Amino acid sequence: MAQGQLGVRAAPWTTPAAHEDDPLFVRHASCFIAMQMVRRLLRELGVAKKTHDEFARARELVTDADAIAALYAEALDDVRDALNRFYGAQDVSRQQLAATI
Repeated sequence: MAQGQLGVRAAPWTTPAAHEDDPLFVRHASCFIAMQMVRRLLRELGVAKKTHDEFARARELVTDADAIAALYAEALDDVRDALNRFYGAQDVSRQQLAATI
């Protein structure tokens, strides 16, 4: 991937919980990242139909910091890949991200 604005956080004040190494798109795509994390969590659980029977196992996974970090990293990759397919290697501004997401 070409390092454009998608890979760099430009301003530390963009979100209170932002990490300096977060990609620029995290602020704009947080709901999509969360949806991707849930999609991957359900796949990990092997759940095709969401029922209360899987709650205990899901709870174990979401309270495991390493599991959450892995789900988050994979979800970031999913969103980054989608944005790269859309924009290619061009630099993308905050305004373009906001309009796209």
